[in-house]
Amino acid sequence: MAKAHKPGGKRTVSQWLTAAAKTALLFALLAAYALVGGALADNIGWPEAYGFSCYRKLCVPSYIWHSNLLISTGQRAELLLFAWIWMPIVAIIILPIAAHRSYLRRVKALKAK
Repeated sequence: MAKAHKPGGKRTVSQWLTAAAKTALLFALLAAYALVGGALADNIGWPEAYGFSCYRKLCVPSYIWHSNLLISTGQRAELLLFAWIWMPIVAIIILPIAAHRSYLRRVKALKAK
């Protein structure tokens, strides 16, 4: 395991490569998320086929607001797009809770020693 970076200290090549790999992985995941969502939306005609459209730069709030239209028929592609739209919101809620629970377990284990 690589040592943590100390403020004011120099990073090693291994630490730079680890940071670069994590950054590249993040961008690859974001690109894959966007491509899958775009393909699902194009497949079913979202959002125009559902009676609304979005021409702003940021359409996510509008998509979330109208996402209930996707679960009305229960088709597979619609349900996948519904899950795709709500995935980041669920992650924003669940990841901090999971991190906090993990922290509490570590603290409890250290106190038990």
